[in-house]
Amino acid sequence: MVDMNKKLLHAGYQLHLVFDEMVQDIRKDPDNWIMIIEKNIDQISSLISAYHKIAATITTNTRKNGLPAHLKSASDDTLKVMDGFNDEILTFDNFVDNSDHIKAFTKFFRAVNYTNELLLELKLQNK
Repeated sequence: MVDMNKKLLHAGYQLHLVFDEMVQDIRKDPDNWIMIIEKNIDQISSLISAYHKIAATITTNTRKNGLPAHLKSASDDTLKVMDGFNDEILTFDNFVDNSDHIKAFTKFFRAVNYTNELLLELKLQNK
């Protein structure tokens, strides 16, 4: 089960990297934001699907066997990062469904930026 959680963190991080790069590209060229998203949509969809498959396996195992000890003892910061990855996915989905709403666009940007901050905090704590 520990391996599955590492896989989930890795999948979330890989997705975050794509989101972050896309956000940076949009900042550089905001007039072409639709093309930038279209360029990344297949990769994002694939990464979200992989993330959800791993999360579903963890959920199923947790329902059968209870919450594993390593999750019970996980640091708040690690759990915040996991929540950040989930929030990125949710805000991206909302943005794609409502692409004409600037609010959804802004929430997605904020989610990616917030996860960047959490990852930086973790990095600095582990130095």
